[in-house]
Amino acid sequence: MYEKMKESSSTATHTPSAFTLAAMAAVAGASGSIVGNFADVVTLRMQNDASLPVEHRRNYRNIVHGLQTMIRSEGWNSIWTGVWIGAGRAAIATATQLAGYDVFKQELMAGTTMTDTVPTHIAASCLAGFLSTFICSPFDVFKARLMTIRSQTHPMWVMASRMIKHEGIGWMFKGLTPALISRAPSTIITFVTFEQLKRMYRVSNDLEE
Repeated sequence: MYEKMKESSSTATHTPSAFTLAAMAAVAGASGSIVGNFADVVTLRMQNDASLPVEHRRNYRNIVHGLQTMIRSEGWNSIWTGVWIGAGRAAIATATQLAGYDVFKQELMAGTTMTDTVPTHIAASCLAGFLSTFICSPFDVFKARLMTIRSQTHPMWVMASRMIKHEGIGWMFKGLTPALISRAPSTIITFVTFEQLKRMYRVSNDLEE
């Protein structure tokens, strides 16, 4: 979605601004998050189950069983648990990662001797991955807690204020280091692979300059 929007707003003499790229990436990310929210809820609950006392575990066997159990015991609204915090997180993540990659790549090529090659793609993806992970950390932590609690009796802002009161501002960055370690390889592989696929497409269609 992001690439198609970027393509439709680009011409031979005009490329979208950084703000426009970020806005398009945010729309794409939020849309994907809303569509896949039910799977996100089930996945987070399954991952969190082992840390709960046996009597409180949900024991979802797989995503289908988890979805059926949620709807049967909690109603259809349960599949939308945390949908807006998830969409907001996804919008920020894609704005910083996808648009961030494009902007970092442009700046590296404009401000250094680096060209449109793999080392540039790796450098830009590392910068974009770090930026995205750091900014999204509070949303990741809050979303995970919201989707895994057994009952939501307070508004989200009350939950957030209580977390700050009891844990300090540091709760926003719990798990930041492992998140950075896990996201760096995936970000590099994603963007380097994508760039090579684009290059192969251009070569196969005689579009290389």
